[in-house]
Amino acid sequence: MRLVLPLVLFGACTPAVAPPDVALRLQTLNIANGAGDRFRTSEMRPRQAALIAEADLVALQEVDVGVFRSGNTNTALALGGLGDCAMAIAAPPHLSPDGVLSCSSDAGTVLFGLGFRGNDVFGTDGSGVPGGIMDADSSLNPTSVDRSPDALFGNALVVRRARVESAVVVALPMDASPPPLERYAALANGPPDELAAHNLAIRFTPGIEPRSVLVVRVDQRSLSVLATHLESGSQAALRAAQLSAVVAIARGEQAKGRRVVLMGDLNMIPSEATSALSDAGFTHAVGTGADQVWVENVLSVTSPEDRPTEGASDHAFAPVATIR
Repeated sequence: MRLVLPLVLFGACTPAVAPPDVALRLQTLNIANGAGDRFRTSEMRPRQAALIAEADLVALQEVDVGVFRSGNTNTALALGGLGDCAMAIAAPPHLSPDGVLSCSSDAGTVLFGLGFRGNDVFGTDGSGVPGGIMDADSSLNPTSVDRSPDALFGNALVVRRARVESAVVVALPMDASPPPLERYAALANGPPDELAAHNLAIRFTPGIEPRSVLVVRVDQRSLSVLATHLESGSQAALRAAQLSAVVAIARGEQAKGRRVVLMGDLNMIPSEATSALSDAGFTHAVGTGADQVWVENVLSVTSPEDRPTEGASDHAFAPVATIR
């Protein structure tokens, strides 16, 4: 029987919240569930948790929830240190229609944003059989493909010292065509059924791997945090289209009077992202490689650090910065 972790609705618990003028520590980390068995062991998770223990808002990429290769657990919760959320139940994940799974306790909130399910057919070979979530590393476990509808893969955000107001996940383009920017700007604040239909359609569009951005609104500074992981490899044009969609979503949040932070694995160096992000009022806070933190110019940045992961990820650094 597959074990997954329960949903606790926003407001069910009240995390300790910092006063509005207190600094918040931001961090991003790729936890490398897609990079091999050595990153998916129970021994590795405490090392990853230690890397993010002091941050208030942590974007995580390559997050497995209920996937065979990582022990059918919620790997974001395993890192977040939310003891009240750690009890597994024998039930399907209680996702919102657009694909958000949330769990709160007095210690904070962990939110997962769906990229794709094991039974999505974006990667079908023409036979109609889903590509699934693969474990191609046979060094520790038998090689497998998890095609269960309960197997989830995507991004997550760990929230400490801030109260979550709402969260949505928006699927990003699957091809390099210029995305409909007005539509993306409206999706995150539009009718939930339209967003759910958009996300489902993207996950059933032929492509390499559906990508998404998790949009989490917290009460500190009316802040919207965008956590994402863009296309990798040689797909530069597709990455650019996905970044354009993320920027459009950020502009939609700005239009609602919110300050915006973007964190994640952009799979490009900062200079490649500068043009699109600076035009939207962002400045590069930290991250010299693919893992980066960008903040709106109105936010003050201090203590940026490319923190070495020391083997706890296949990425060398987990960038950290403080905002006021």
